[in-house]
Amino acid sequence: MITEREYINLFLRNKTVNVCFGSDPPYTIDATTTNRGIAVDIHSLILDDLGLQSIFKKMNFALGDPKPIHDKKVRQLLTQGECDYFLQGILEVSEGSYDFSQPYITDNLYWYVPSAKLIPKWKYVIEILSGTVWFFLVLAWISTSLIWYFMKYLANRQKNVKFLLVKSWMIYKMFIEQCVILKSKYISEDLIFIIIIFQCTVMNMVYKCNFTYFLVGENYDDDLKSLEDVMEHNLKIGFPPHLMIIFRQDKRLGEYLKTHFVPCDFSYTCLNRTAFSRDMVVLKANVKVLIEFHTYLDQSGRWLLEKLVGRDVILTFSSIFIPGHPLFPLVNHQTLNLMAHGFLKKMVERYLKSNKITKDVVENYLTLYHLKLPFIALIVGNKTVNVCFGSDPPYTIDATTTNRGIAVDIHYLILDDLGLQSIFQKMNFALGDPKPIHDKKVRQLLTQGECDYFLQGILEVSEGSYDFSQPYITDNLYWNKTVNVCFGSDPPYTIDATTTNRDIAVDKHYLILDDLGLQSIFKNELCLGRPKTNSR
Repeated sequence: MITEREYINLFLRNKTVNVCFGSDPPYTIDATTTNRGIAVDIHSLILDDLGLQSIFKKMNFALGDPKPIHDKKVRQLLTQGECDYFLQGILEVSEGSYDFSQPYITDNLYWYVPSAKLIPKWKYVIEILSGTVWFFLVLAWISTSLIWYFMKYLANRQKNVKFLLVKSWMIYKMFIEQCVILKSKYISEDLIFIIIIFQCTVMNMVYKCNFTYFLVGENYDDDLKSLEDVMEHNLKIGFPPHLMIIFRQDKRLGEYLKTHFVPCDFSYTCLNRTAFSRDMVVLKANVKVLIEFHTYLDQSGRWLLEKLVGRDVILTFSSIFIPGHPLFPLVNHQTLNLMAHGFLKKMVERYLKSNKITKDVVENYLTLYHLKLPFIALIVGNKTVNVCFGSDPPYTIDATTTNRGIAVDIHYLILDDLGLQSIFQKMNFALGDPKPIHDKKVRQLLTQGECDYFLQGILEVSEGSYDFSQPYITDNLYWNKTVNVCFGSDPPYTIDATTTNRDIAVDKHYLILDDLGLQSIFKNELCLGRPKTNSR
């Protein structure tokens, strides 16, 4: 059975791998400097782990170049052997002409908008109440003054504009809590006084409440929270042109883009315009913005951009190979290994830390999640949560030992993050027990309060009788089978499975089965009663 190392010796002996890329910071920067870029470091790690020497070459691809130019140049360099494969990055190529590796970087594209401006202190008096509230307050003030004036007119039959102005001034003084002398001659005037006093009290209370709330924190003009707000403020919208098909699905947004769309590439030009000119919004990769976070701070240290809540598009980075290249299955396999062990995620985090940026640096908006602890304390009090499970190594083992099991450790972290004490109890469930026995025992323990919830594991229960959480562990099931692969001798496609030089067809099928997690035996003999033939 050929190993990965033997495969490399067969096809890539004494070979230096040439990896090419276009500049797209922070993913690909410059291979000659220490800060080479996230993608360059990842592939350096992949090739080094495979025991291969590598040279990374920065190619001159202009960010504004159309897809056909990228496509032609990439194909030429790959077919001529100057590059073994490309790091995709900014490159746009035809999907059907190449083999694309497993994505090794996944990033989210967010809308970045100009941050709202602080409201000047002198505007607080006006901005405390909304335009609608101000309208009704002024309308109530004017209408009350007119009613008071007409009541006086009906009593005396004399027009006196000065009286109207005086009474309006009296109502204003009452609103700002100044002393006013009210003298009435008629019961109707007493009634209007009661209405005025009540109205001024309400107006004053509304204003004071909003004023107090307004002074608690900083207040902003033109705070954009959605694309609807962007359209209302008549701002330009920028993103790469090939994403237009996604946003045209919204009819209103599609119509708006006909007059307000700005084509943006992978550079920082549009982001700079958003931050400094403040006349547009831009769709940008999260990591790309975080790396340059300090560039977009004003003199007071406040960020000039704001990220809208919720991502719109996911951006992935793959490697581009010419079809049939022997490196393709090895790079794919090694990428999956590094992803499974968290190395690729750590590589991105290292670049963020080197810039003293954390992933949550611009995600400090207040949500209901911030109220979880007081809410839980209010509902359940100082409660110890009892979590029960049946033994199913390695997912659930024993809560009294250090090696408690994957599921137990996960739920311990969940409850600890919620600020709750927890006790994990191992219950005696036999693996061979039928579903009704599991079902009855689980229901009994849950209803009696001995267990707050169960870790499912080996338990089989009726789906309609319980609430099931989001899956927290996903695993693959494989048949515990050794695959027998038979062949007839036909050099160089099939030679001999017992020697190192088994050759092309045998080696390729070994890698396929190994990638599926299956053991394999290759036999140069009769299989399943079929005679040997010379066909392939």
